[in-house]
Amino acid sequence: MRRPSVISVFILVALWNISIATDWPAGYLEEEGFWRDTIGGIHDINLHLQLRFYQLLTRHRPDPFQPDHVSLVYIDDDTHWTTLFGEQPTSRAFLARVVRNAANPDTKADVIGLDVELLSPRNFPEGRDIGSRDTDNDALLGAIQYASSKGVPVILGNVYAVEDGRRIDLPNIFTRADLLASPHLDCARVSCPGFGYLNLPEDKREIPLITKIPPADPQLPPYLDSFALTVARAYRGPIEAAKYPILNPRDHPDNAPVFGTFLPETQSKNRKDPQSSEKEFPQISITGLANGDLPAMQACSKRIVLIGGHWHERQGYLGWVDQHLSPAGYISGLALHANYIESLLQHKFTRELNIWINVLLDLIVGLIIYLCFEAVSTGWRIIVLLVVFFVPLIAAYLFLGLANIYLDFLLPIELYFLHLLYEIVEKHFCLKRHEAKQNAVTSGHDPLPAAGGKP
Repeated sequence: MRRPSVISVFILVALWNISIATDWPAGYLEEEGFWRDTIGGIHDINLHLQLRFYQLLTRHRPDPFQPDHVSLVYIDDDTHWTTLFGEQPTSRAFLARVVRNAANPDTKADVIGLDVELLSPRNFPEGRDIGSRDTDNDALLGAIQYASSKGVPVILGNVYAVEDGRRIDLPNIFTRADLLASPHLDCARVSCPGFGYLNLPEDKREIPLITKIPPADPQLPPYLDSFALTVARAYRGPIEAAKYPILNPRDHPDNAPVFGTFLPETQSKNRKDPQSSEKEFPQISITGLANGDLPAMQACSKRIVLIGGHWHERQGYLGWVDQHLSPAGYISGLALHANYIESLLQHKFTRELNIWINVLLDLIVGLIIYLCFEAVSTGWRIIVLLVVFFVPLIAAYLFLGLANIYLDFLLPIELYFLHLLYEIVEKHFCLKRHEAKQNAVTSGHDPLPAAGGKP
């Protein structure tokens, strides 16, 4: 156990886990340069592996994850590049028609979420926009107030930036007072329109709940609720939402991240098992909804309707805008928010143990692995190695399925097995070299003596 190679593996595994779960050590390197870029690259590789590992665990849960609440309305390539001629920001008049029809009393949605940045131009105050857009903005605001009057809360997306460790809230073209201007709104009993921030975490497994970044302006609120949290609360309603601690993170502070469950965005195309119980998120035609087509409006009934962009950068070519790596592969930001919302509403989220508990368990598990490896004879070591290799993976699955605890540290433990395999191979070749030397001595062809030795 005191061999330098063994100790170095223990240190590497501990550093692996710490680099994934925290900003250390890259966070302490203030200047851009080789070491910061290298450590950041290693962190990205580790995170990518963890995303895949987590999806492998969650997709095989005994209780499958279903899109029971959320339907997606994509502003797709045809809509963005043909119908709207690539206009940015997206036409507010077009969005107004979509919102009004989604809130039609006969086929109304339960909640409408706009994953669209409705930001004021640079240096404009909150609630202001370029004068030429006033008519379209009034149409969208009127549609939001119309939806509120029909009992359909509309949740808008806000965005913040981080500069010098401080949060800067970017102004929206609407204020909260604008959204609540409709008469007879009782937000203590009925969900009202509101805002939620669209910013996503670096680790897309984590469900964004509230910010913990202090604002640059001390008059701004210390916390902002995320878009997913705001939509989930609006769906439950103020009275019902109060019963769920996960929907009230300000009242139940917890620094541990909460990991969601994920459905791939194009699962029907990638699914290998046609009998799989998983389903993809229902999609509603945005053109049909904007035109008031009955099938599209009926598809909104009693659903959370999320509206957002999903087009290519150049008239249907090059990469997708707002595309992110998730445990389910590359999916749009709209699909990410849908997964977060479903996870919150279905209680299909997982908590992770404290990082230092993870590191301690690393040491204990690694010690047990090495003791088992050293205790068996040389002939049995390969068999023991193959058997014990699957123990961390099985343990991760059992903890997730039975205790709903995600053991994020278990994947790096496999480094121990790589080292043990290296030791087996090294001893094998050392033995072969020793036998070759003995045979050479026996046959009278002693190899050259070591430097400094006597002939």
